[in-house]
Amino acid sequence: MLRMRVMDSKFAGQAKNVKRAFLWCEENVAPVTLVKVVKAQAFAKRFLARRLRKRLQIANELLVTEKHYVDILDLLVKVFLQPLREGDLLPPESILAIFGNTETLRDKHVLFHELLHKRVRDWMTFQQFGVGDIFYDHTDFLLGYTEYVNNFDKALAMLTRCTKSSPEFALFVRNCEARPECNLHDLPSLLITPVQRIPRYTLLLQDLQRHTPSGSRPGLLEMALKKVKDIANYINEQKRANENELKMADLDSRLVFDPKPKIGLCEVPARKFIKEGKVLIQLGRKHFKECHVFLFTDLLLITKNEDLDDNDEEAAKEKEPEPKRNDVADERHPSGKLPRYLVKAAEPLNENPIEISPLPPFFLDKATRFPLRLYFSSQRKEYRCVFASQ
Repeated sequence: MLRMRVMDSKFAGQAKNVKRAFLWCEENVAPVTLVKVVKAQAFAKRFLARRLRKRLQIANELLVTEKHYVDILDLLVKVFLQPLREGDLLPPESILAIFGNTETLRDKHVLFHELLHKRVRDWMTFQQFGVGDIFYDHTDFLLGYTEYVNNFDKALAMLTRCTKSSPEFALFVRNCEARPECNLHDLPSLLITPVQRIPRYTLLLQDLQRHTPSGSRPGLLEMALKKVKDIANYINEQKRANENELKMADLDSRLVFDPKPKIGLCEVPARKFIKEGKVLIQLGRKHFKECHVFLFTDLLLITKNEDLDDNDEEAAKEKEPEPKRNDVADERHPSGKLPRYLVKAAEPLNENPIEISPLPPFFLDKATRFPLRLYFSSQRKEYRCVFASQ
């Protein structure tokens, strides 16, 4: 073996472009082969350099967006939350309903940003360790977003209610939104920012993983990405469970079982609400009766709108239904109240699962609704259900 340098005059020009291109090779290796090897090495180095630059760009984006996010949380706390606490525009429970645990999240993210800043700004440490260990070791606080996300819809509803009922509070909000630091953002758009932060982490970590070579502790980055995804999935599951619980409680208060024995919708923890909508119950070959159904994972309730008398019901049958933009659950009585429903029948689905198939085209209602046919295998009852389209 001998240490040699490409010196052949034919390839000298190419060899000069590769500084210190020393190789361990056999004596009889042709200069052409050496140049090819040098070119391959140079290409590999350029590829790794581009990948490292991309990693740094992603890490810098992560750092910049984290700083911007901390500024938004700090804005919510200092411009809106603290002045409201010190004043008497709203009671404490209303303030808590609107802002939730924003202040706690702000304090946690300030510390998290400091860790990211120290790592990304240290070139050698970042090149060796990346940011996987930071996300894996210091993101348990993200579980606190469960409370914020579950409370978000209530927060917007409370904000709307307080704005309408208190002109002084509405003026305070407008004045705060007009401040330069708000950068033309209104309060609802600021409040939704924390809801979007964890999905943003997932996207950035996935991008960072794609540009991380195998020698840069990728296992830790993969574990960090999995942890953030698991937290995001947990938050989403808790939100769905919370929404289902609220929906079940709302229906429990609006369903009338008299004279039938009452069914406690919330008494079965595994019960989930699926849909509600209008149904045509086939009583004869050409005779259908319109009812309203509530479909759960283990139960189908067939009801009648208690707020409509017989004359209203006949008039409703003659009138062509208008296309609905939202689900039927948002329909209200002319008085403005949510309708109450009298339960006519309850079909348990535990032992008799339903089979759902599309209705023939002649049952379609101007293609604005999604028709279903439900079969009950034991009782041979047929319900032609027309649910609002998703």
